[in-house]
Amino acid sequence: GRIAVGTMNNHMKDIRALNTETDPGQDDEAVSALARRHGLSGYDAAYLETAIRRQAKLATLDKKLARAAASEGVLDG
Repeated sequence: GRIAVGTMNNHMKDIRALNTETDPGQDDEAVSALARRHGLSGYDAAYLETAIRRQAKLATLDKKLARAAASEGVLDG
């Protein structure tokens, strides 16, 4: 609800163009969908998408992200 999906996708492309290390397997569409479904920021949704894709557990003290991770079956604890 903070920015439009298309705008977020464009920002993700801009971030990938920077000289930084990124996760090449990151699925921007999945990140957008998770952000919308759970009301997460793009940043939190990216962490959640990574945990889901890598079949890893996500540890967080953020209540909203913890609820989303539990819903997606990747909450640690």
